Amino acid sequence: MLSIIHLSYLFIFYQQHVIIEDFDEFVYCLNTVGEYNIIRWDDISKKEVTRYTTFDEYLQDSFQEAIDNLD
Repeated sequence: MLSIIHLSYLFIFYQQHVIIEDFDEFVYCLNTVGEYNIIRWDDISKKEVTRYTTFDEYLQDSFQEAIDNLD
């Protein structure tokens, strides 16, 4: 069962971020406040780690990874 503190944190988190890719153990989110960078967040550490500085950088890396995995 989720605690009130955990629910409050999740509510604030989801007001400031849009999930763009979900990998079960972690998610990539677009930060909608401030710099609009892409962060990596996982439910265990509850830490936001800046992964990409722009959405274009994230998208380019995602496409390149998909191309590299075609073989």
